[in-house]
Amino acid sequence: MLKIYNKSNPLISILIANYNNGKLLKRAIKSCLKQNYKKVFSYLEELYQHGYDGTDIIAFLFKECAKMELDDMLKIKFLRYIGDAHMKILQGGTKIQMYSLLIQLIEHK
Repeated sequence: MLKIYNKSNPLISILIANYNNGKLLKRAIKSCLKQNYKKVFSYLEELYQHGYDGTDIIAFLFKECAKMELDDMLKIKFLRYIGDAHMKILQGGTKIQMYSLLIQLIEHK
């Protein structure tokens, strides 16, 4: 954790290192599994409010999903959805692609 002016602040550490600690994304993935639209979308908005770009969020989401303990077939399906969304976002995507991805993850069955 970074200390600035003798105060440690995890948000400053995250923004300077350009890496999210993953807790928020883990909660988002777990909310997808519980099919809780409201929570999932609030987590996404929170990340955007912290200043993250869609490409950053999707990269963090991929890493966290790959590390999570999920059924192998479900993990492969989620990673495929995330990979497809990543390509669309790199081609000039917007928040709409992120919402579309989250809906796919929520309705994965």
